[in-house]
Amino acid sequence: MTVEDILPLARPPKVEITSLNDKEKGYFVFTAATQTTTKIENYSWVIRDLKTLEIVDSDTLCKENTFGKALKSGDYKISCEVVDEDGLIGGDEVETEVG
Repeated sequence: MTVEDILPLARPPKVEITSLNDKEKGYFVFTAATQTTTKIENYSWVIRDLKTLEIVDSDTLCKENTFGKALKSGDYKISCEVVDEDGLIGGDEVETEVG
């Protein structure tokens, strides 16, 4: 028996973003896979242009773990922040090049 068995520790969800893309059309679908024992309350997605640092698109308080977007040529950073039912936050970021 371990201490964690007696006193469960709250751990934020671990998040990993993967992308499925149709490079010919420039359309990307990003998926956030989570590792947690609690229910996910929401996902917050942000796509930022790395050249201008402007937000290209975002969706906060999203209930889905996927986010799709057609992207023009350029370099982008995709971020996803996840909140679980205990209010703990996890997240991940990936960069992708289009064109």
